[in-house]
Amino acid sequence: MAFPTSPSNDDLHTEFGRTYKYVSETNSWTAATTPAPENVISTVTAFESAADLPLVNNNPGDTTFVAEDNSFRLWTGNGWFEIALANTAPTITAGANASYTLNADGTPTVITMSATDPEGTPIVWGYQVTGGSLEDTSITNVGGEFTITPGTVEATFDLTFTASDGVNIDTSASSFTLSFGPDWTNTTETKVVSSDVATSDNFGYDVSISGDYAIVGAMYEDPNGIDAAGAAYIFTRSGGTWTQQAKLTASDASAGDNFGWSVDIDGDTVIVGAYAETNDIQFEGSAYIFTRSGTTWTQQAKLIASDRQVNDFAGYDVSISGDTAVFGAVQEDTGFNDAGAVYVFTRSGTTWTQQAKLQASGREANQRFGEKVEIDGDTIIVGARDDTPSTDAGAAYIFTRSGTTWTQQARLQGSDLQASDLFGLSVAIDSDTAVVGAFNNDTGGANAGAVYVFTRSGTTWTQQAKLQSSPVEAGARFGQSVAIENGTIVVGADRDSTTGLYRGSIFIFTGSGSTWTQETNIQASDASNTMYLGFRSGISGNTIITGAHGLNTGAGSAYFYTAS
Repeated sequence: MAFPTSPSNDDLHTEFGRTYKYVSETNSWTAATTPAPENVISTVTAFESAADLPLVNNNPGDTTFVAEDNSFRLWTGNGWFEIALANTAPTITAGANASYTLNADGTPTVITMSATDPEGTPIVWGYQVTGGSLEDTSITNVGGEFTITPGTVEATFDLTFTASDGVNIDTSASSFTLSFGPDWTNTTETKVVSSDVATSDNFGYDVSISGDYAIVGAMYEDPNGIDAAGAAYIFTRSGGTWTQQAKLTASDASAGDNFGWSVDIDGDTVIVGAYAETNDIQFEGSAYIFTRSGTTWTQQAKLIASDRQVNDFAGYDVSISGDTAVFGAVQEDTGFNDAGAVYVFTRSGTTWTQQAKLQASGREANQRFGEKVEIDGDTIIVGARDDTPSTDAGAAYIFTRSGTTWTQQARLQGSDLQASDLFGLSVAIDSDTAVVGAFNNDTGGANAGAVYVFTRSGTTWTQQAKLQSSPVEAGARFGQSVAIENGTIVVGADRDSTTGLYRGSIFIFTGSGSTWTQETNIQASDASNTMYLGFRSGISGNTIITGAHGLNTGAGSAYFYTAS
């Protein structure tokens, strides 16, 4: 029992169902009881410990309560004799006190509770819905093992679990969410082309999507008659309709820049790579930042590597997350010829500043580190498809940021990697899950392709799965592009020829626990030969974007697939 500190005379304190009164003269707490039928009031004096019990001036029948062991004691004339223990509430020791996402496939979630009771009284378990609604989710309880079985209706609710010894209870609360992801087997297709589409523009060579906005690159477009300077197009969605909102070009566009070779979007900011751009050094490459205000997109910055050199090809791939942008310089030569590097820039206000230059810890000549890059928060994944150049097996590298410092956290390779797999030609990351494509993997057929899934626990990355198309098709280049968000992986196979030469397709996988399942395979409704659908892909919410840069003699197009 815990009494208030520094009490005043006649202060009252209630605990264990009894009210105690502080007597300053004796520096003790007393409680009135009425055990006798004749309603004679006796007094119980409370002490913090047995060592405080008085051994003189006691009368037989005097009763005390000792807080340290919750015992009632009677003075027998020869000492204090323990006559009873106050009941102490049980304590829940395991289970609950967490947030749970219930399995949309109906697999039950089992929570095993445990508790201790000082008196050894058997625990009776129960629960109450203290927030939200179960809908058609059901709950069973067998001796503290609660089985929560999802229904068919989305639900959000809170449960308070109770452990009772028949007198007192302890509680533990948890929250639960049941939501159903997009139904990728039922999608609506929308095809878009640029407002000034022309043969050989390669519209759709790269694509990206963020909410109701998407960007599509057209690296060979001729803005203002400048040959292959390149362009990128912004599309916005209203209802189910996608409409071109803007055409982006570099403020210093020059012939052959290939602006739009790589693109990415995050919210109101896009980054566009122009790997063949020449500032004062041939083919050094660069990247451009554009931001949106209302319906207007404006160039905010041009990003150039601090140590740029001839033929670096900076901007070969680009990615952006919040106020951090990255681009790969796949032929950067520091240390070794064409080893490659990645540059990180951060924004403060409207100013972008180089924060870091990243290179592989075991860099080699012709590694092509930076062929693919993606950033998610404080984690970057970098593809190096020709890693181990003698074999071109490939690798991917993980870097993480602490403050302003970036450090290599892991080097990833597939468990069954072989020569010429080109592992790392495509990469994607979402929180603690990374996806890496190896489109030349020969399992099941020459150049059929494969995709590897890795997960992070702490700072350790472990291969979770190897994905292949069903059915496996030789030469399909499954893994040419990859994208991931919220447990859905999109894989492009741009040379899928099941219905015609190089028509291409995308495959959609969803994850449950550590298992990934192919949900569907999508081809364009107007598929034609050598359109290369799936060459680049992106996902946001229930919508996938994929490019088909070869359609109509290289004019190109992009397709949106929105799940119900």
